[in-house]
Amino acid sequence: CLPTCEPDFHTLIRATEIGGDTDSNAAMIGAIVGGRTGVKSLEQEHINQVYQSDYIRKIGEEFGLAIIHHLDQSNKKN
Repeated sequence: CLPTCEPDFHTLIRATEIGGDTDSNAAMIGAIVGGRTGVKSLEQEHINQVYQSDYIRKIGEEFGLAIIHHLDQSNKKN
């Protein structure tokens, strides 16, 4: 579905409607769409339904900063 669909939340819904291993498909497509479009592609009403969404966002931001720091340190060694 990804090659022919717009990368948005509705792509994720369409992927689950195809059938098969829908939870795995949704997880993989969610990661791909999220990586491509970022959190801005999510509607606030969907974010509000996620348990501890603020905490999850904070962990994601801290993880991103840790990766940037690690890459920066690796580049300084080279």
